[in-house]
Amino acid sequence: MATTNNFLKQEIVMFDDVAKGFEEALVYSEQASVYPIDSESSNDTIWRPMPMQADTYEGLDQTGNFNGKTEMAVPVKVDRVRSAPGSMNAKELRDPRALKRYGDAAKKKLASDVNNALRRQAVFYGSIVDTRAGAATGFDDVASLMAKFDSLGVASDERMANYSTRDLVKMASDLASRQTLSGKTQTAYEKAYINEIAGFSIHGDANAIMLPAATATGATIGAANQRHVPVATKKDAASGDEHNVDNRSMLLTVAATGGAFAVGDAFTIAGVYALHHESKTSTGELKTFRVVESVSSTSIRIVPAIVDGSHAAATQSEVAYANVSATPVNGAAITMLNKNAAYANTAFNKGALELLPSKLAIDAKDGWATMQATLDNGLTLYYTRQGEINNLSTKYRWDISFGTALLNPEMAGIQLFGQA
Repeated sequence: MATTNNFLKQEIVMFDDVAKGFEEALVYSEQASVYPIDSESSNDTIWRPMPMQADTYEGLDQTGNFNGKTEMAVPVKVDRVRSAPGSMNAKELRDPRALKRYGDAAKKKLASDVNNALRRQAVFYGSIVDTRAGAATGFDDVASLMAKFDSLGVASDERMANYSTRDLVKMASDLASRQTLSGKTQTAYEKAYINEIAGFSIHGDANAIMLPAATATGATIGAANQRHVPVATKKDAASGDEHNVDNRSMLLTVAATGGAFAVGDAFTIAGVYALHHESKTSTGELKTFRVVESVSSTSIRIVPAIVDGSHAAATQSEVAYANVSATPVNGAAITMLNKNAAYANTAFNKGALELLPSKLAIDAKDGWATMQATLDNGLTLYYTRQGEINNLSTKYRWDISFGTALLNPEMAGIQLFGQA
């Protein structure tokens, strides 16, 4: 605890208990990487580096191949302030149980806000999409995710997966039936929790997001030569200023005979196959894309951006960051993957999902009583109160400040069941 002043003893005890419980409730933040920032950077946009990719060439003589590397960065807004305010009268303040109830309620909601901010990054920006025809069954489902991640070259260490309660229960049942795994069998029966399976650390997600079914029908690519050329910076034509470029997404011109593309939709494009991130060999599976913005009926913003290093005029950065086997042709068929509404079970490499804890300038010199605690993950939890003499009531608030980001959409994704 960093600061305490003018608090009842029961309030100090309550604050310590809530702070401890708050950290334990941050399920998603325990799975994300944490990037601490200076307090001066609060409410700023911070550019965080993406993993750099390089190209390789055959032979001893590398004359002409000593090219500069394009280093990518991702903008992260550190502007989230979540507050749980309330008030207590002079009688309620006498009861430590009332204080604890208020504190527990604030803890649950604030922890939910942090978890949901990270969850939404993975759900809506993760570009790896694994669809399963039927309901969750267990090991085979996680193994399918593993195959997807392996084929793309996503780092095998610190892979995380979060399943909705309904899906996790089915998977825990499958694990419990494996008599040779006695320790995990007991855990699966008692808590419906699977520790690690098929290279993923598996967690339950009681607040998993339901992804609606796609409505677009007869969807096709609406123009030729739609691809993205990665660049680290771009000069503003008017001011001459050079600024960083976010290369994760691109605008795509599309057409549909019915319905409309919506945020969250997942799809593939005929003839556009995914490449292994490092070897640049085709996985033999169509590349999966996500809609992150519906600009108009014919224009959508997608992740990841289409980067093709195989065309004749490909730049060095296109070759290094190539993620598809070919540029989609005009009129190529688009297949929607989220055919039916389903829980979006998330999966990601820990290094791709990031939490950026921030601070607030709350000082007792400004006329209120305040306590704060910095948790192990860098988040600072504030408790502040101020009295009102007119009715002997006390206003209080719990506050946190942070930012979240998915640094690389191609290192995260979702698994959807019931997509037959």
